[in-house]
Amino acid sequence: MVHHVGLRDQLVAALQSRGMPATSAQTGREALDALDGDLVGALIIDSELPLIGGFELAKAVRRHPRGAHLPLVVVTDARWSPSQKAAALQQMGLLDLLSKPVDPMQVAELLVAELASASVEAPEPLADQASRDEKHHVEKAVRAVRTEPVLLRGNLQTTPFPELLHQLYAKRAVGALFLLRDNVKKIVYFKEGHPSYVKSNVLAECLGKVLVREKMISEGDCAESLRRMKETRRQQGTVLIEMGVISPQNLVVGLELQLQAKLLDIFSWTRGEYLFKRDVKLPSEVIALEWNNATLIAEGVRRRWDPPRLKQALEPLLDRYLAPARDPKLRFQEFPLDEVDQVFAAEMDGRRTLRELLAATPLTEARALCAAYVLITTGVVAALGAPQADEEEAAEAAVPPEQALRGQLAAELISFRRRDPFGVLGVAVGSSDEDVEEAYSRLARKYHPDRFRNVSAETRELALEIFRLAHQAYQTVATHGQRQEYKARLRTGEVSVLSEAGGRSLHAERLASQARGAIEGQRYGEARQALAGAVQLCPDAGDLRALLGWAIFHEAPDDPENARDAVQQLRRAVELAPRDEQGYLLLGRVYARMGKMILAQRQFERAVQCNPASSEALAELERYRDQLPQRRFPR
Repeated sequence: MVHHVGLRDQLVAALQSRGMPATSAQTGREALDALDGDLVGALIIDSELPLIGGFELAKAVRRHPRGAHLPLVVVTDARWSPSQKAAALQQMGLLDLLSKPVDPMQVAELLVAELASASVEAPEPLADQASRDEKHHVEKAVRAVRTEPVLLRGNLQTTPFPELLHQLYAKRAVGALFLLRDNVKKIVYFKEGHPSYVKSNVLAECLGKVLVREKMISEGDCAESLRRMKETRRQQGTVLIEMGVISPQNLVVGLELQLQAKLLDIFSWTRGEYLFKRDVKLPSEVIALEWNNATLIAEGVRRRWDPPRLKQALEPLLDRYLAPARDPKLRFQEFPLDEVDQVFAAEMDGRRTLRELLAATPLTEARALCAAYVLITTGVVAALGAPQADEEEAAEAAVPPEQALRGQLAAELISFRRRDPFGVLGVAVGSSDEDVEEAYSRLARKYHPDRFRNVSAETRELALEIFRLAHQAYQTVATHGQRQEYKARLRTGEVSVLSEAGGRSLHAERLASQARGAIEGQRYGEARQALAGAVQLCPDAGDLRALLGWAIFHEAPDDPENARDAVQQLRRAVELAPRDEQGYLLLGRVYARMGKMILAQRQFERAVQCNPASSEALAELERYRDQLPQRRFPR
């Protein structure tokens, strides 16, 4: 309802970018007609509307049956004194009265905050009990953290959310970030500097609402699933699958979209308090955030920041020279750049300022601003006060698969530690500086710690050792002068053959291989002994601990004490490897043998979330379906 066409379009775009359906009306009559259709959640009114003025329209809205409590924002060309503004706000019950020019994104955030706060307090018909429990947990945790010592405390006005994320990444932070804005409260959990999970007290962000919004199910389907959940005590996702309205694969997509929506919303906040607390137990959820920190920053800025906000953030850096970061842990982060953005990033070679790069790029202004801000904020490129020589980026290498990764990395580490710096990098003694740089970039990308954040601590340590060796080798022979100096004072071959971590991992893999053969032959006592040794060598390896629990149980399945030991090992296994379906399958089968059917089905449900194509997990759910208590609906 803004008379000025340009501002009206900007406001619509800003609201839509925040995930809010928005449309415009050119006259007051159109606005009142929209109220008759019950499609309006809030109104932005221009005081200079034709035919009927904005303030007259606001009064008419308040007289309308559906407009008595509608959030209203009025924008005006006039300048109001504080007392005049206060009187107008009170008289018409306005959310705000803004003088032009206005920032469309700030207006959008004002409405989003108001509607989100309302949804926190108001009942949400599509919210399941899990979402209501999460709301209470978040609010209780926020009340507690306000009285406890914290590592970081501040405001998003001075430290925007993308920059806060990078600070936590640089600290390799582990703990919980509490974000508070009015009635909206969120907790983002971090594991080694990467966000792993998010919780919210906003019921409108519940799973059912997300699935309906994405048109993956209907509101009727959602309501029916909630009814059946109360009767059967099963999770909403499992009920939806059994109803035949969603596939296991699409359920996982929906759960991932729910987490992303909760987190991406924070990027639009221009204000709010934050607190970071260490020593917080991280949720052991199956569905976790897959984006690493750099990817999250890129996606959040791209989706939630508009060009005016980006310009304001980059203004102090326009006359700085952009160059690749010297720290390999920053420079070689996993990053979602397409080919066009990569060309723009490659031009940041230390010889031109940000102003010059923005002026010369063929990218649109919005895209160039976004790419520049993200690259600077994540530390992939550095903003320097003086120009420097250019550097090249190499092509990204693939990460080895998770299965059997420890053994593979341990073997590679043995090989690397036997080599001199030339052998580590895989270059000839007479190679050029460019050849050495390219080889190092390739290795640094392949073994960068970010690529191994979802594996066990032992596996990460092996990759990190190789990464360190590559960096050390590069620092030794990066330039022609360094290579000549190295050849003059060293002869190859006098290095340690095997690291301690590599030796432990290789030995553990040999024991695990023996145990698997023993399990196949039903020699469970032998398997238990071998796996106990493997777990002692690699205590954080969830897959090995899951096999140990399985062997313990089958050694004496009718012994209650033995069963408790097995369950304890299996529960620890799924905590260590929350995305490995095998641990949940084995734990579910043990629970089923013990007659604990509700606990068993929870594990099979989680196995399906880990791998929606898991025929074993789906078969187990179907197998024990009739044995669940209080089953009240037909198959």
